[in-house]
Amino acid sequence: MIVCEVMASYEEGGLENHFIELCNGLAARGHQVNVIVDVRFKSRFAPQVKVHTTQFSRFRYHPLLLWDLVRIIQTINPDVIHSHAGKATGIIVRIKRWLQAPCVATIHNMKKDKTAYGKVDAVIGVSKGVLTGITCANTRTIYNGIGDLSRAGADATQFKQLGLGVDRPIVFSVGRLVPVKGFDVLLQAWQSVDADLVIIGEGIERDNLHKLVDSLNLSSKVHFLGFIENAGALLKYADLLVISSHKEGFNYVMAEALRQCIPVVSTDVPAPNEILPASYLVPRANPEALAEKISAVLDNRDSCLAELQTLFDWASTTLTTDNMVEETAQYLEEMTA
Repeated sequence: MIVCEVMASYEEGGLENHFIELCNGLAARGHQVNVIVDVRFKSRFAPQVKVHTTQFSRFRYHPLLLWDLVRIIQTINPDVIHSHAGKATGIIVRIKRWLQAPCVATIHNMKKDKTAYGKVDAVIGVSKGVLTGITCANTRTIYNGIGDLSRAGADATQFKQLGLGVDRPIVFSVGRLVPVKGFDVLLQAWQSVDADLVIIGEGIERDNLHKLVDSLNLSSKVHFLGFIENAGALLKYADLLVISSHKEGFNYVMAEALRQCIPVVSTDVPAPNEILPASYLVPRANPEALAEKISAVLDNRDSCLAELQTLFDWASTTLTTDNMVEETAQYLEEMTA
């Protein structure tokens, strides 16, 4: 199968990592993989992946950008075209009349405007929730996966220097410090939780969250570690992972926690509300309910571990990069039949 994978992003994050791992994985399985990416990603792929670059920093409907894409894709002559996220999918829809291959798009996050996804031949959602409202007749949910957990991970020095885990349980929360992640709600909940909270991430809400910690007198049990590469490798020190988001597409850290047999408490957002038992979910923006659920899990952690064992076993085979790549390859091949 000749695949043309298109990503219009020029930033760094979960989408970009997913794209690179998927393309490298498809190539490792013997598919002829061509990628069209911004020049900054040129060196990030396996040698067997053929990389084509353009300037995706331009306006998505810039005539020269559209012409670049048409020219490159026609040169590749792929069996299937696979776009990722809104910008790339919008571009592909715009030039679809000049393309011969079926067009598949992956939606990675909750979006208000999903019009473009109704104009491709098939849509992959990284959770069931992100597919809500999409009018395309062919859809498939393929959860994101993570790679080998034995790989070199984060340096634990900074965490160990905190000296936690002696008198209280340790709870982790990981993500960008932005309003949608609901860290302010988590801090409000922490007033009645007897545990140490470790927050990993950076973002525009950093100063506001630090001020909130001070105003709530939580500095003795809330610890900010900033951004840490491969933060999931630190989860082995956690008694619990908490997701306090107002919305999600798919939470990679949840996958890393479940793969390491760490319980997860989350707000009612995709994909946690599709994967976790209902008893581990709480309403969004409800600090009282969040605090009550966290305390209940920490107080009964041994029984929770036993209750979640079936889920841990499922995650060990399903929430993997290999499984994600295999399911995606099968679906793309179905679209070429």
